[in-house]
Parts: sequence; structure tokens; C-alpha cells
Amino acid sequence: MSGNGQNVSTQKMRSFQKDTLKTRETLMEKQLDLQDELSVDVPDGKRIASLRKEITGLQNQLQAAGDKYGIADWGMNSGSGHRQMMNTGCGCGMCGW
Repeated sequence: MSGNGQNVSTQKMRSFQKDTLKTRETLMEKQLDLQDELSVDVPDGKRIASLRKEITGLQNQLQAAGDKYGIADWGMNSGSGHRQMMNTGCGCGMCGW
């Protein structure tokens, strides 16, 4: 079962996690980069826009992978509480990002 009340087999969840590990790691790095950029005295608007675009693309990749394994709400705007930092998250459902 995933964190949002849907029934997902352990095997499917393990396969999803294995197949998306690099994407989830990259997503977390981009989110931290965005957080860092937003916290500087004079943020670079172009870099912020670029990071947000990359984050959206990575979330879309995670949603597609979730769909492949029958795991709903794994990309953007899930109602399952995976996005804690700046309305985005790594999408793994395990770490609260």
C-alpha cells in the first residue's frame, strides 16, 4: 500500500522505487537547489524558472512511472501529502519530500 490509501503490491512498489531512484534523487537535488536560490539576497529569476521547469519535468516522469505501476498521484499535485517542500517533492512517498 502506498501512503495515500491505495492498494499497491509490494513488488510493484519495489519495482517503482528501483526504476525511479535516479529520478527521485535528481528531483530532490533540484528542489534543494531551488530552495537555496530562493534564499539568497538577490535570487536569479532565470535560474529559478529553469529549476522549476526541471522539477515539473521530473515530477511528470514520476507520475508516468507511477501510472505504469498502478500507483496514482505520484507526480505533481497529488493529494497524498508527498509534496512538503515548496509544494513539490521527490515523489518517493517514503521520505516526506
